[in-house]
Amino acid sequence: IVFPADWRDIENGISARRYIDGSGWQVAVRISEAWAGVMWMGSPAIVGDGSDSFIVVWNQWRRDDNGQFYDTSVWTNRFAPGIGWTIPTRVSAVLSTAWRIAADPHGNAFLTWIDLGPQTRVLASRFSPATGWGEAMPLGPEVPSATEQDPYAFSVDIAPDARGNAIAVWSQPDGIWASRFIRAPAL
Repeated sequence: IVFPADWRDIENGISARRYIDGSGWQVAVRISEAWAGVMWMGSPAIVGDGSDSFIVVWNQWRRDDNGQFYDTSVWTNRFAPGIGWTIPTRVSAVLSTAWRIAADPHGNAFLTWIDLGPQTRVLASRFSPATGWGEAMPLGPEVPSATEQDPYAFSVDIAPDARGNAIAVWSQPDGIWASRFIRAPAL
């Protein structure tokens, strides 16, 4: 189970508890880190890969000196048996929202989100247990910024198959789009 701290108490961040058969719920562990200017951490989600490894994803928001939000980045942390929780990783740049995460049975995870920069676009990153998170890649065309479009016209989702391929689908003002990731064959 993953849960955010009370939004008024940023020092507690995002915490997780693990359930072990025969032992019950373990003690809650903080899996996020303090980050300069963070005003809120929340919207955590968790995905498992079928081998007792889990990845948690959440948003962190910062405000400027005038109290306006200027950074909504996406962060992740991974739990692996025998290792425990890793160091939190910032996956997205500024002004990211509407993220989705999914995992395949091989321990790979796929993360998609909407980047609300000067041009709004859908980005994706792939996690591999051997190499960590890959570089964020745009999945489709950029469209005018959300200040000129309805920001809620965008939504995104992603699903992997058992072979490690994935399909991302999203809506934007000009229609429904899709992009497919095809896993490279093993050598």
